[in-house]
Amino acid sequence: MSVTANTVKAQTATGFAYQIKVNADNTVTIMNDPTATETIIPQVGVASSYDPTLKIFDLHYQYTSSSGTIRKFDTQLKLK
Repeated sequence: MSVTANTVKAQTATGFAYQIKVNADNTVTIMNDPTATETIIPQVGVASSYDPTLKIFDLHYQYTSSSGTIRKFDTQLKLK
């Protein structure tokens, strides 16, 4: 779902919502979505990016569960 011209809303398999913004240099900024039940943040030290030729997002983000466990995700999404 598009939020703006270069920002889309995404959702994990478990239902957590977040937003991804493609920057001018094809790096990706991962932001928490206002509707999210968990706070999604970028993984520290691991850059997310977008390949416009292959139309692939390479995303690295995490959240901390209510029990304090940090859950990290390394995800690739391909635009159709």
